Amino acid sequence: MKRTFSYPFILIGLLSINLIFSLFSYVFHFADSSIYQSIFFGLFIFNAVSFGLLVTVEAISLKFDRTATKTTLFAIISLLISYLLSNDMLFAIRFTNNTYHEIVPTIFLIIHQIFLFGFVLFLFIFLENDYKLKQYRKIHLISFGVLVISITIFSLTKLFIATIIVATLSFIYTSIFTFIYLKSLKDKNDITPALISLVMTLAASASLPINVLYLKDLNLVGVPTLLFFIPAIGYLLVYLDFVIKKTKTTYEYEDQKKEEEEKRSHHLVVKCFHSFSVKYDDKELVFPSRKSKEFFALLIMLRGSSLTLDKAITYLWPDKDVDKAKGLYRNTIMKLRDYFDEIKCNNITFKRAETYLDTSNIECDYYDVINKKEKYDNSPLLPEYDWSLEFENILK
Repeated sequence: MKRTFSYPFILIGLLSINLIFSLFSYVFHFADSSIYQSIFFGLFIFNAVSFGLLVTVEAISLKFDRTATKTTLFAIISLLISYLLSNDMLFAIRFTNNTYHEIVPTIFLIIHQIFLFGFVLFLFIFLENDYKLKQYRKIHLISFGVLVISITIFSLTKLFIATIIVATLSFIYTSIFTFIYLKSLKDKNDITPALISLVMTLAASASLPINVLYLKDLNLVGVPTLLFFIPAIGYLLVYLDFVIKKTKTTYEYEDQKKEEEEKRSHHLVVKCFHSFSVKYDDKELVFPSRKSKEFFALLIMLRGSSLTLDKAITYLWPDKDVDKAKGLYRNTIMKLRDYFDEIKCNNITFKRAETYLDTSNIECDYYDVINKKEKYDNSPLLPEYDWSLEFENILK
């Protein structure tokens, strides 16, 4: 039984379209035309929805699947917020002919940068957790904190050169740790997601100084947009790796294990002295009726010998007339068969007017005494049933 997890495949399709439109957008940056503006505005709306769906898919995957972790979820949330407060949003506001105060681009830039720092930070934590790399968390928190505070102060005070320097230092910092992580990944298995994550962090940090240049109308013909969507493309590739390889392999393993489990004979533990109880794979069985439990107890006593209709009536319904007893017998058999089918136990073989019990995987204290493995201590055998005295006398 093969299972598929459809949400990542939907995401892959959306981000594939996203990639195509991003490339068109990059080309149209060379032409200052209404066509470019319309396409770019449509791309902004499409990407905002796509990133929102990506967050949803990450959350669903985290709960039901294996293609997400808490840190990757936080990373994509940071990326979504960063995008919604990016240059593309400013372009969308201008496209709708709305004006805004001159402080708005600066505020957008600061919040945009902060969440890009968060995106890089969460991916670094993901690498350290999932690949058991050396923990640099405190260093990252302090360093990113200093960078965020610095870029905020310099942006608000309009110290353009200082802001560019801090943004560039952020890219250098990310590049250094990218190199450190690359060296640590040499002896790890399945490093494709890690390598893609490192490319995403470099793209995100490279967009930091370029976004600062945007405020000075140095748009660099669409480079910020293209750089920003490298993380989105990276998520596409990571999902391809997880969905096609990791998740499929895990599901196949689980299905194979389930099939083997279903084929395996389950273990029954039966207690006959003092009181009658049956455990099936360490779970106490609750029989569907009192007579079905008594019928099974009689099968245990017969130790694999045939329990015929006549013998069952003699033991279980001695005071009933034949026709009535036969009806009770059929009703008991039906309940017992349905119950054992439900719990997937195949120890009982039901034939016309005849029943057999497979004792090969049954652990029973009565059998231990019969087979001289244990000494009989005169404990009452199946005291609930009057007919058990016949079998108890055999022991004595």
